[in-house]
Amino acid sequence: MPDPSELQELCDRVRASPNLALGYLDLGKALEAGGRSRAALRSYQQAVALRPNYAEAQFRLGQQWWKLGDLEAARASFERAAELRAPGVALSLHFNRDLIYGHHGLRDPWLLWDNRFYRLYYLAGRWGEPSRSIHAARSEDLETWHYDGQILNAPSNVTFGSGTTRITNGKFYMHYARREQTPTGTRRSIALAVSTDGQAWETVRDSALSLDPQHYRPGSQSAPTSFFNPPNQKTYLFVGADAAEFDDESYRACVGVAVRDRPEDEWISLPPVMLQGVRQPGASAFGKVERPQVFFANDRYYLLFSCPSDRLHPDWRSRQRPSRLSQSSVLCYTSNCVTGPYRPFPEDQPFLWGSERTRLVRSGIFFDPPRRELFAYGGYSQSQLLEVSRCFPLGWDGNKLGIMFDGNGASLEANLEAKSES
Repeated sequence: MPDPSELQELCDRVRASPNLALGYLDLGKALEAGGRSRAALRSYQQAVALRPNYAEAQFRLGQQWWKLGDLEAARASFERAAELRAPGVALSLHFNRDLIYGHHGLRDPWLLWDNRFYRLYYLAGRWGEPSRSIHAARSEDLETWHYDGQILNAPSNVTFGSGTTRITNGKFYMHYARREQTPTGTRRSIALAVSTDGQAWETVRDSALSLDPQHYRPGSQSAPTSFFNPPNQKTYLFVGADAAEFDDESYRACVGVAVRDRPEDEWISLPPVMLQGVRQPGASAFGKVERPQVFFANDRYYLLFSCPSDRLHPDWRSRQRPSRLSQSSVLCYTSNCVTGPYRPFPEDQPFLWGSERTRLVRSGIFFDPPRRELFAYGGYSQSQLLEVSRCFPLGWDGNKLGIMFDGNGASLEANLEAKSES
Protein backbone atom coordinates (compact mmCIF):
# COMPACT_ATOMS: atom_id res chain seq x y z
CA MET A 1 0.00 0.00 0.00
CA PRO A 2 1.60 3.30 -1.08
CA ASP A 3 1.95 6.17 1.35
CA PRO A 4 -0.77 8.83 0.69
CA SER A 5 1.84 11.57 0.50
CA GLU A 6 3.81 9.53 -2.06
CA LEU A 7 0.68 9.03 -4.17
CA GLN A 8 -0.11 12.76 -3.99
CA GLU A 9 3.45 13.57 -5.08
CA LEU A 10 3.08 11.29 -8.13
CA CYS A 11 -0.25 12.92 -9.04
CA ASP A 12 1.35 16.37 -8.77
CA ARG A 13 4.21 15.22 -11.00
CA VAL A 14 1.76 14.05 -13.68
CA ARG A 15 -0.15 17.33 -13.57
CA ALA A 16 3.10 19.26 -13.88
CA SER A 17 4.34 17.16 -16.84
CA PRO A 18 1.25 15.71 -18.56
CA ASN A 19 3.24 14.64 -21.62
CA LEU A 20 5.77 12.51 -19.72
CA ALA A 21 5.01 8.78 -20.04
CA LEU A 22 7.28 7.84 -17.13
CA GLY A 23 5.11 9.85 -14.76
CA TYR A 24 2.00 7.90 -15.72
CA LEU A 25 3.91 4.62 -15.42
CA ASP A 26 5.06 5.42 -11.88
CA LEU A 27 1.59 6.59 -10.93
CA GLY A 28 0.10 3.40 -12.33
CA LYS A 29 2.47 1.28 -10.23
CA ALA A 30 1.45 3.12 -7.09
CA LEU A 31 -2.26 2.79 -7.89
CA GLU A 32 -1.78 -0.89 -8.65
CA ALA A 33 0.00 -1.42 -5.31
CA GLY A 34 -2.99 0.19 -3.62
CA GLY A 35 -5.42 -2.20 -5.30
CA ARG A 36 -6.94 0.44 -7.61
CA SER A 37 -6.86 -1.63 -10.80
CA ARG A 38 -9.14 0.58 -12.92
CA ALA A 39 -7.20 3.73 -12.07
CA ALA A 40 -3.90 1.91 -12.71
CA LEU A 41 -5.24 0.74 -16.08
CA ARG A 42 -6.08 4.31 -17.11
CA SER A 43 -2.65 5.51 -16.06
CA TYR A 44 -0.89 2.78 -18.05
CA GLN A 45 -3.12 3.50 -21.04
CA GLN A 46 -2.01 7.13 -20.93
CA ALA A 47 1.66 6.09 -20.70
CA VAL A 48 1.23 3.89 -23.79
CA ALA A 49 -0.65 6.61 -25.64
CA LEU A 50 2.22 9.03 -25.04
CA ARG A 51 4.92 6.44 -25.80
CA PRO A 52 3.68 3.39 -27.76
CA ASN A 53 7.13 1.75 -27.74
CA TYR A 54 7.34 1.76 -23.93
CA ALA A 55 7.77 -1.98 -23.23
CA GLU A 56 7.25 -1.87 -19.47
CA ALA A 57 4.08 0.20 -19.82
CA GLN A 58 2.72 -2.25 -22.41
CA PHE A 59 3.53 -5.15 -20.10
CA ARG A 60 1.87 -3.60 -17.06
CA LEU A 61 -1.13 -2.60 -19.15
CA GLY A 62 -1.49 -6.24 -20.12
CA GLN A 63 -1.39 -7.27 -16.47
CA GLN A 64 -4.23 -4.89 -15.61
CA TRP A 65 -6.34 -6.04 -18.56
CA TRP A 66 -5.91 -9.61 -17.38
CA LYS A 67 -6.89 -8.77 -13.81
CA LEU A 68 -10.02 -7.09 -15.17
CA GLY A 69 -10.92 -10.09 -17.33
CA ASP A 70 -10.20 -8.81 -20.85
CA LEU A 71 -7.92 -11.60 -22.04
CA GLU A 72 -7.74 -10.50 -25.67
CA ALA A 73 -6.62 -7.00 -24.71
CA ALA A 74 -4.13 -8.52 -22.28
CA ARG A 75 -2.71 -10.79 -24.96
CA ALA A 76 -2.26 -7.89 -27.38
CA SER A 77 -0.36 -5.88 -24.77
CA PHE A 78 1.82 -8.82 -23.74
CA GLU A 79 2.73 -9.59 -27.36
CA ARG A 80 3.58 -5.96 -28.01
CA ALA A 81 5.77 -5.91 -24.89
CA ALA A 82 7.59 -9.02 -26.11
CA GLU A 83 8.20 -7.46 -29.52
CA LEU A 84 9.65 -4.36 -27.90
CA ARG A 85 11.79 -6.30 -25.44
CA ALA A 86 13.33 -8.58 -28.06
CA PRO A 87 13.39 -6.77 -31.42
CA GLY A 88 14.38 -9.06 -34.24
CA VAL A 89 13.68 -12.13 -32.13
CA ALA A 90 10.14 -11.86 -30.83
CA LEU A 91 9.06 -9.61 -33.69
CA SER A 92 7.91 -12.52 -35.83
CA LEU A 93 5.88 -13.91 -32.93
CA HIS A 94 7.62 -17.27 -32.80
CA PHE A 95 6.18 -17.74 -29.34
CA ASN A 96 3.08 -19.50 -30.68
CA ARG A 97 0.16 -17.23 -29.93
CA ASP A 98 -2.24 -20.16 -30.34
CA LEU A 99 -0.99 -21.59 -27.04
CA ILE A 100 -2.12 -18.65 -24.92
CA TYR A 101 -5.80 -19.61 -24.60
CA GLY A 102 -6.43 -17.09 -21.85
CA HIS A 103 -3.57 -18.22 -19.64
CA HIS A 104 -2.10 -15.54 -17.47
CA GLY A 105 1.46 -16.75 -17.85
CA LEU A 106 3.10 -19.71 -19.60
CA ARG A 107 6.40 -21.08 -18.26
CA ASP A 108 8.99 -23.84 -18.39
CA PRO A 109 7.88 -25.85 -21.43
CA TRP A 110 9.19 -29.33 -22.28
CA LEU A 111 8.76 -31.24 -25.53
CA LEU A 112 8.33 -34.81 -26.70
CA TRP A 113 8.12 -36.34 -30.20
CA ASP A 114 5.86 -39.43 -30.29
CA ASN A 115 6.47 -40.36 -33.95
CA ARG A 116 3.38 -38.42 -34.99
CA PHE A 117 2.98 -35.32 -32.84
CA TYR A 118 5.19 -32.86 -31.05
CA ARG A 119 3.73 -32.95 -27.56
CA LEU A 120 4.23 -29.88 -25.42
CA TYR A 121 3.83 -29.74 -21.66
CA TYR A 122 4.17 -26.50 -19.70
CA LEU A 123 3.34 -24.71 -16.47
CA ALA A 124 0.77 -21.93 -16.19
CA GLY A 125 -0.13 -19.48 -13.47
CA ARG A 126 -0.43 -15.87 -12.45
CA TRP A 127 2.52 -13.49 -12.62
CA GLY A 128 4.37 -13.30 -9.35
CA GLU A 129 2.83 -16.55 -8.12
CA PRO A 130 4.11 -20.14 -8.33
CA SER A 131 2.63 -22.50 -10.92
CA ARG A 132 -0.07 -24.88 -9.74
CA SER A 133 -1.04 -26.52 -13.01
CA ILE A 134 0.48 -28.38 -15.96
CA HIS A 135 -1.04 -28.05 -19.42
CA ALA A 136 -0.60 -29.88 -22.72
CA ALA A 137 -0.76 -29.15 -26.44
CA ARG A 138 0.23 -30.99 -29.61
CA SER A 139 1.35 -30.06 -33.09
CA GLU A 140 2.43 -31.76 -36.31
CA ASP A 141 4.72 -28.92 -37.41
CA LEU A 142 5.66 -26.81 -34.32
CA GLU A 143 3.54 -24.00 -35.75
CA THR A 144 -0.14 -24.92 -35.49
CA TRP A 145 -1.10 -26.19 -32.05
CA HIS A 146 -4.07 -28.01 -30.59
CA TYR A 147 -4.57 -27.21 -26.92
CA ASP A 148 -5.31 -30.38 -24.92
CA GLY A 149 -6.12 -28.57 -21.69
CA GLN A 150 -4.98 -28.79 -18.12
CA ILE A 151 -3.63 -32.24 -17.30
CA LEU A 152 -2.48 -31.89 -13.68
CA ASN A 153 -3.64 -29.54 -10.93
CA ALA A 154 -1.90 -29.01 -7.60
CA PRO A 155 -3.47 -28.90 -4.13
CA SER A 156 -3.44 -25.51 -2.41
CA ASN A 157 -0.20 -26.25 -0.52
CA VAL A 158 1.69 -27.59 -3.58
CA THR A 159 3.36 -25.88 -6.52
CA PHE A 160 4.92 -27.37 -9.64
CA GLY A 161 8.25 -26.96 -11.40
CA SER A 162 9.48 -28.06 -14.82
CA GLY A 163 9.49 -31.66 -15.94
CA THR A 164 10.38 -34.23 -18.56
CA THR A 165 8.34 -36.82 -20.49
CA ARG A 166 9.33 -40.06 -22.21
CA ILE A 167 7.54 -42.94 -23.94
CA THR A 168 8.50 -46.50 -23.10
CA ASN A 169 6.68 -49.51 -24.52
CA GLY A 170 3.82 -47.28 -25.63
CA LYS A 171 3.28 -45.71 -22.19
CA PHE A 172 3.96 -42.09 -21.23
CA TYR A 173 6.02 -41.30 -18.12
CA MET A 174 6.30 -37.76 -16.78
CA HIS A 175 8.64 -36.68 -13.98
CA TYR A 176 8.14 -33.16 -12.69
CA ALA A 177 9.33 -31.01 -9.80
CA ARG A 178 6.98 -30.67 -6.85
CA ARG A 179 7.18 -28.31 -3.85
CA GLU A 180 4.94 -28.89 -0.86
CA GLN A 181 4.51 -26.52 2.05
CA THR A 182 4.40 -28.50 5.30
CA PRO A 183 4.30 -27.43 8.97
CA THR A 184 8.04 -28.08 9.13
CA GLY A 185 8.96 -26.21 5.94
CA THR A 186 9.18 -26.78 2.18
CA ARG A 187 9.43 -30.36 0.94
CA ARG A 188 10.88 -30.72 -2.56
CA SER A 189 10.50 -33.88 -4.58
CA ILE A 190 10.31 -35.30 -8.10
CA ALA A 191 6.82 -36.64 -8.79
CA LEU A 192 5.81 -39.26 -11.35
CA ALA A 193 2.67 -39.23 -13.51
CA VAL A 194 1.70 -41.79 -16.16
CA SER A 195 -0.58 -41.82 -19.19
CA THR A 196 -1.58 -44.21 -21.95
CA ASP A 197 -2.36 -41.50 -24.51
CA GLY A 198 -0.29 -38.42 -23.51
CA GLN A 199 -3.42 -36.46 -22.58
CA ALA A 200 -5.11 -38.13 -19.58
CA TRP A 201 -2.60 -38.27 -16.72
CA GLU A 202 -2.51 -39.73 -13.22
CA THR A 203 0.11 -38.93 -10.60
CA VAL A 204 1.18 -42.26 -9.15
CA ARG A 205 3.98 -41.08 -6.86
CA ASP A 206 4.57 -37.73 -5.17
CA SER A 207 8.18 -38.72 -4.50
CA ALA A 208 9.72 -40.94 -7.18
CA LEU A 209 13.41 -40.13 -6.63
CA SER A 210 15.58 -40.47 -3.54
CA LEU A 211 19.11 -39.04 -3.80
CA ASP A 212 21.95 -40.49 -1.73
CA PRO A 213 22.57 -38.17 1.28
CA GLN A 214 26.26 -39.05 1.04
CA HIS A 215 26.40 -36.92 -2.10
CA TYR A 216 23.35 -34.63 -1.91
CA ARG A 217 21.55 -32.50 0.62
CA PRO A 218 18.07 -33.88 1.39
CA GLY A 219 15.11 -32.45 -0.48
CA SER A 220 17.12 -30.39 -2.94
CA GLN A 221 16.20 -32.06 -6.24
CA SER A 222 14.46 -30.06 -8.95
CA ALA A 223 14.12 -29.56 -12.72
CA PRO A 224 14.37 -33.19 -13.92
CA THR A 225 15.23 -34.14 -17.51
CA SER A 226 15.62 -37.66 -18.83
CA PHE A 227 18.12 -39.08 -21.31
CA PHE A 228 18.10 -42.53 -22.91
CA ASN A 229 21.63 -43.74 -23.59
CA PRO A 230 21.63 -46.18 -26.55
CA PRO A 231 25.09 -47.72 -25.82
CA ASN A 232 23.97 -49.30 -22.55
CA GLN A 233 20.15 -49.08 -23.04
CA LYS A 234 19.75 -47.27 -19.70
CA THR A 235 17.70 -44.18 -18.87
CA TYR A 236 19.24 -41.39 -16.81
CA LEU A 237 17.42 -38.69 -14.87
CA PHE A 238 19.43 -35.47 -14.48
CA VAL A 239 18.34 -33.00 -11.80
CA GLY A 240 19.40 -29.76 -10.23
CA ALA A 241 20.45 -30.45 -6.63
CA ASP A 242 22.58 -29.23 -3.73
CA ALA A 243 25.86 -31.06 -3.18
CA ALA A 244 26.64 -32.38 0.30
CA GLU A 245 30.28 -31.35 -0.01
CA PHE A 246 29.51 -27.62 -0.33
CA ASP A 247 28.94 -25.79 2.96
CA ASP A 248 27.99 -22.34 1.65
CA GLU A 249 24.18 -22.15 1.96
CA SER A 250 23.94 -19.67 -0.91
CA TYR A 251 26.21 -21.51 -3.35
CA ARG A 252 26.10 -25.30 -3.33
CA ALA A 253 24.21 -26.30 -6.50
CA CYS A 254 25.33 -29.17 -8.70
CA VAL A 255 23.92 -31.48 -11.38
CA GLY A 256 22.80 -34.79 -9.94
CA VAL A 257 21.88 -38.01 -11.72
CA ALA A 258 20.06 -41.29 -11.19
CA VAL A 259 19.78 -44.33 -13.46
CA ARG A 260 17.45 -47.25 -14.09
CA ASP A 261 17.10 -50.10 -16.59
CA ARG A 262 13.29 -50.27 -16.89
CA PRO A 263 10.37 -47.96 -16.04
CA GLU A 264 9.22 -50.29 -13.25
CA ASP A 265 12.65 -50.14 -11.58
CA GLU A 266 13.54 -47.72 -8.80
CA TRP A 267 15.97 -44.94 -9.66
CA ILE A 268 19.50 -45.62 -8.44
CA SER A 269 21.22 -42.47 -7.18
CA LEU A 270 24.70 -41.81 -8.57
CA PRO A 271 27.31 -39.18 -7.56
CA PRO A 272 26.95 -35.69 -9.06
CA VAL A 273 28.07 -35.41 -12.68
CA MET A 274 29.04 -31.73 -12.32
CA LEU A 275 30.64 -30.10 -9.27
CA GLN A 276 31.99 -26.67 -10.17
CA GLY A 277 33.86 -25.17 -7.24
CA VAL A 278 35.40 -21.73 -6.86
CA ARG A 279 38.56 -20.46 -5.20
CA GLN A 280 36.63 -19.99 -1.98
CA PRO A 281 36.60 -23.39 -0.20
CA GLY A 282 33.25 -25.06 0.32
CA ALA A 283 31.35 -23.10 -2.31
CA SER A 284 29.86 -23.95 -5.69
CA ALA A 285 30.00 -21.60 -8.65
CA PHE A 286 26.20 -21.84 -8.78
CA GLY A 287 23.46 -21.00 -6.34
CA LYS A 288 20.88 -22.79 -8.46
CA VAL A 289 20.93 -25.19 -11.42
CA GLU A 290 17.98 -25.17 -13.81
CA ARG A 291 17.04 -27.47 -16.71
CA PRO A 292 20.15 -29.71 -16.82
CA GLN A 293 20.08 -31.68 -20.09
CA VAL A 294 22.43 -34.12 -21.76
CA PHE A 295 22.74 -35.06 -25.43
CA PHE A 296 25.32 -37.00 -27.42
CA ALA A 297 26.94 -35.44 -30.49
CA ASN A 298 30.37 -35.24 -32.11
CA ASP A 299 31.30 -38.40 -30.18
CA ARG A 300 30.90 -36.67 -26.82
CA TYR A 301 28.22 -36.05 -24.21
CA TYR A 302 27.20 -32.43 -23.67
CA LEU A 303 25.57 -31.11 -20.52
CA LEU A 304 23.63 -27.85 -20.82
CA PHE A 305 21.97 -26.04 -17.92
CA SER A 306 21.02 -22.57 -16.71
CA CYS A 307 21.73 -20.54 -13.59
CA PRO A 308 20.10 -17.16 -12.90
CA SER A 309 22.76 -14.47 -13.30
CA ASP A 310 22.13 -13.21 -9.77
CA ARG A 311 22.80 -16.72 -8.41
CA LEU A 312 26.31 -17.01 -9.86
CA HIS A 313 29.10 -16.97 -7.29
CA PRO A 314 30.91 -13.57 -7.45
CA ASP A 315 34.29 -15.28 -7.83
CA TRP A 316 33.18 -17.39 -10.79
CA ARG A 317 31.24 -14.53 -12.32
CA SER A 318 34.24 -12.18 -12.17
CA ARG A 319 36.21 -14.56 -14.42
CA GLN A 320 33.60 -14.59 -17.21
CA ARG A 321 33.18 -12.10 -20.02
CA PRO A 322 30.31 -9.74 -19.18
CA SER A 323 29.01 -10.07 -22.75
CA ARG A 324 28.41 -13.81 -22.15
CA LEU A 325 26.24 -13.21 -19.08
CA SER A 326 22.52 -12.55 -19.28
CA GLN A 327 19.32 -14.03 -17.88
CA SER A 328 19.14 -16.33 -20.92
CA SER A 329 22.74 -17.62 -20.82
CA VAL A 330 23.09 -21.41 -21.02
CA LEU A 331 26.15 -23.11 -19.52
CA CYS A 332 27.91 -25.84 -21.51
CA TYR A 333 29.96 -28.76 -20.11
CA THR A 334 31.22 -31.93 -21.79
CA SER A 335 32.42 -35.45 -20.99
CA ASN A 336 33.28 -38.70 -22.76
CA CYS A 337 31.07 -40.60 -20.30
CA VAL A 338 27.34 -40.10 -19.72
CA THR A 339 27.84 -40.04 -15.94
CA GLY A 340 30.69 -37.54 -16.12
CA PRO A 341 32.59 -35.92 -14.70
CA TYR A 342 31.63 -33.01 -16.96
CA ARG A 343 34.10 -30.20 -17.52
CA PRO A 344 33.52 -26.63 -18.78
CA PHE A 345 33.39 -26.31 -22.56
CA PRO A 346 35.11 -24.24 -23.78
CA GLU A 347 37.29 -24.34 -20.66
CA ASP A 348 37.67 -20.56 -20.30
CA GLN A 349 34.11 -19.49 -21.26
CA PRO A 350 31.70 -22.45 -20.88
CA PHE A 351 28.60 -21.14 -22.60
CA LEU A 352 26.27 -22.15 -25.38
CA TRP A 353 27.37 -19.21 -27.52
CA GLY A 354 24.56 -16.94 -28.57
CA SER A 355 22.25 -18.11 -25.79
CA GLU A 356 22.78 -14.77 -24.06
CA ARG A 357 20.93 -13.12 -26.97
CA THR A 358 17.77 -15.23 -27.10
CA ARG A 359 16.01 -13.53 -24.14
CA LEU A 360 14.65 -16.95 -23.16
CA VAL A 361 14.71 -18.07 -19.53
CA ARG A 362 15.47 -21.64 -18.41
CA SER A 363 15.98 -22.74 -21.99
CA GLY A 364 15.38 -26.34 -22.97
CA ILE A 365 17.29 -28.11 -25.74
CA PHE A 366 15.23 -30.37 -28.00
CA PHE A 367 16.39 -32.98 -30.48
CA ASP A 368 13.97 -32.86 -33.43
CA PRO A 369 13.90 -36.45 -34.78
CA PRO A 370 12.22 -35.73 -38.14
CA ARG A 371 14.98 -33.24 -38.99
CA ARG A 372 17.82 -34.74 -36.93
CA GLU A 373 18.51 -31.27 -35.54
CA LEU A 374 18.72 -29.60 -32.15
CA PHE A 375 17.16 -26.29 -31.17
CA ALA A 376 16.71 -24.19 -28.05
CA TYR A 377 13.26 -23.24 -26.76
CA GLY A 378 11.75 -21.74 -23.63
CA GLY A 379 9.78 -18.71 -22.50
CA TYR A 380 10.07 -14.92 -22.52
CA SER A 381 10.15 -13.58 -18.98
CA GLN A 382 8.63 -10.20 -19.77
CA SER A 383 5.62 -11.48 -21.71
CA GLN A 384 5.47 -14.97 -20.15
CA LEU A 385 4.72 -16.42 -23.57
CA LEU A 386 6.43 -19.48 -25.00
CA GLU A 387 9.02 -19.80 -27.74
CA VAL A 388 8.50 -23.32 -29.04
CA SER A 389 9.87 -23.38 -32.57
CA ARG A 390 12.98 -23.96 -34.64
CA CYS A 391 13.86 -20.28 -34.28
CA PHE A 392 17.08 -21.01 -32.36
CA PRO A 393 18.91 -23.96 -34.00
CA LEU A 394 22.11 -25.27 -32.43
CA GLY A 395 25.24 -25.39 -34.54
CA TRP A 396 28.93 -26.25 -34.37
CA ASP A 397 31.77 -24.09 -35.68
CA GLY A 398 34.52 -26.63 -35.03
CA ASN A 399 35.38 -25.28 -31.59
CA LYS A 400 32.17 -24.63 -29.71
CA LEU A 401 28.39 -25.02 -29.68
CA GLY A 402 26.17 -22.06 -30.37
CA ILE A 403 22.89 -20.65 -31.63
CA MET A 404 22.97 -20.21 -35.40
CA PHE A 405 21.25 -16.83 -35.66
CA ASP A 406 22.46 -16.21 -39.21
CA GLY A 407 22.96 -19.78 -40.33
CA ASN A 408 26.64 -19.64 -39.41
CA GLY A 409 27.93 -23.02 -38.35
CA ALA A 410 27.37 -26.63 -39.26
CA SER A 411 24.51 -28.79 -38.04
CA LEU A 412 25.46 -31.18 -35.28
CA GLU A 413 25.71 -34.86 -36.05
CA ALA A 414 23.48 -35.80 -33.16
CA ASN A 415 23.50 -39.49 -32.34
CA LEU A 416 20.30 -39.58 -30.31
CA GLU A 417 17.57 -42.13 -29.87
CA ALA A 418 14.60 -40.78 -31.78
CA LYS A 419 12.01 -43.33 -30.67
CA SER A 420 12.22 -42.67 -26.93
CA GLU A 421 12.79 -46.33 -26.05
CA SER A 422 9.50 -47.36 -27.64
